[in-house]
Amino acid sequence: MSPQWLDEIKKVSHREYTTGFLLGDQGKTATVEPGQQSYTRLAAFVGLVLGYDEKTGRIIVEQRNNFRVGESLEVLAPRGGNQTLEVTALYDGETGEQMEVAPHPQQIVQLPVDKPLSPMSMLRRMG
Repeated sequence: MSPQWLDEIKKVSHREYTTGFLLGDQGKTATVEPGQQSYTRLAAFVGLVLGYDEKTGRIIVEQRNNFRVGESLEVLAPRGGNQTLEVTALYDGETGEQMEVAPHPQQIVQLPVDKPLSPMSMLRRMG
């Protein structure tokens, strides 16, 4: 397995892993450490790119978790490597009004970009 893939898997929200079921460890039948309550989350999925508006030079995004102007987001494209996107401005997808934060799940927003992003690219915030 590629070390890069393992790093990506570790970014998903999870509890610490055990070998419980996998190796048949005696007394370890749980998939997480007993008594552990908290999750590890290295990245948060914040939006899905739906398309690109050539007239405005903005991507159209369905927001999933809030994000704001000034944040740096990671772009995971269907093909190609990951890249970084600086949120320099944010616009309401229906009214076109400028906003500072995208607060509502599944709200359609637009972000200016230097070059188009592929539809179905995922945006995530690290940390």
